[in-house]
Amino acid sequence: MLVGVVWFVAGLALGLILVGFVALGSYERGRESARRERFNAELLTRRVVAVSKRARPEGTMEERATA
Repeated sequence: MLVGVVWFVAGLALGLILVGFVALGSYERGRESARRERFNAELLTRRVVAVSKRARPEGTMEERATA
């Protein structure tokens, strides 16, 4: 009986440790994904602004050439 309880507690402890590592790995992947999404959103915004400035430049041709 005592051996069964020891095996049960050992299995429970190993299972909790395994689930903890899986949860931490999942959290880390999610955090990296969120960081990449923010970076990609900022990059896309910068590209849109750059393209729109190129499409309709402000000022005269001489002002743009010296800027």
